[in-house]
Amino acid sequence: MKGKGPSEDLATDCIKSGKAFNIDIQLFDAVWGNDVEIEYQKYKLFPFENIKSTRNTKGVKGCFLSHYKLWKKSFDENIPLLIFEHDAELIRPIPLEEFNKSEFDVLNLDAYTRSKINYIKHLDNDCGPRITQYINQHPKKNGFSLYDNTHIKGLHSYIIRPSGAAKLIEATKIHGVLPADIAVNSIWCKLFRTETSYCRLNPKSWKDENKKAIYSYTKSER
Repeated sequence: MKGKGPSEDLATDCIKSGKAFNIDIQLFDAVWGNDVEIEYQKYKLFPFENIKSTRNTKGVKGCFLSHYKLWKKSFDENIPLLIFEHDAELIRPIPLEEFNKSEFDVLNLDAYTRSKINYIKHLDNDCGPRITQYINQHPKKNGFSLYDNTHIKGLHSYIIRPSGAAKLIEATKIHGVLPADIAVNSIWCKLFRTETSYCRLNPKSWKDENKKAIYSYTKSER
């Protein structure tokens, strides 16, 4: 978020972590503030049916748009992208050659969430380049609850291929905008996760005692 101190600080850490593993991370300006509604209208987007107001704030829409524009880039230029949110940090080399042998649309590089009690311990586990597919375990549900049970639960580090970008863009055009991490779900694309965490959330971004975000873009930018 250009001009927003906490975001710029976290992004600097993210870039530094990439250099440690020979990955040249390029800054991409997020959509926020007054640009949110402009961009939302530009792409002719609309909210998912009956979505709660707390899931349809300016911050939620801006976060979605920031990812959506990168999905568009992947699709339009026919290239895979390695995408990091500002609070992501690389913690080990990413075996891209091994991952390229696998069939996926989107690959989550940190399947755990900081809310898990053993998140920090999990980060130490190196299981090699094994990946697992997210399975739709709720085929009979519909509406928001369907997608809410089949998504990444945090979108801070992932690989997206043009095939995945095409599916997510098309699904959004049909069904409407969901929060970014819920839009990346196993209903809309072939979603996989790594058994090893190759990235982690920057501990600067949450309070240790309760793991609540110190600065939440989606909640504060309304």
